[in-house]
Amino acid sequence: MSMSRLMILFLMLGSFALMFSIVVRASDQMNQRIVSSKCTGVLMPCLSKR
Repeated sequence: MSMSRLMILFLMLGSFALMFSIVVRASDQMNQRIVSSKCTGVLMPCLSKR
């Protein structure tokens, strides 16, 4: 009984970690699009270059 609970807990935590990484990656890609759109202006140079 305890082994099945441990496996269920492991699967739940793993799926949460996977969804969190997907959300973080999507947010990072959205930030990159916003920064790149701001960097295209001639009068507005990009200040956040890495």
